[in-house]
Amino acid sequence: MAAKTRAALKAFFETGDQPTSSEFADLMDSVPNKTDDGETGTGSFVRATSPALTTPALTGPTIVPSTPASAGATGVAGTVAIDSNYIYVCTATNTWKRAALSTW
Repeated sequence: MAAKTRAALKAFFETGDQPTSSEFADLMDSVPNKTDDGETGTGSFVRATSPALTTPALTGPTIVPSTPASAGATGVAGTVAIDSNYIYVCTATNTWKRAALSTW
């Protein structure tokens, strides 16, 4: 039993087909399972055995311990920094935006 592509999985379940238990197991092995695979802090989960699911888009932003000194400070898109007044987000190489924090 192994992870399969979407096209291969769809072929198991075409009209009139009777998928085997092995094909159903391949379906189950091809999708993340919240209980078995766990969750990241971003609300998405990642199978450790599936490299295709470990892309940054699924694992969330990189949070760094120091904040940028200016809007043009060195940074990589997707990086996030937080201090007591702002959340900083690097939206493109060396391009930062920030949002003020307030109590509510």
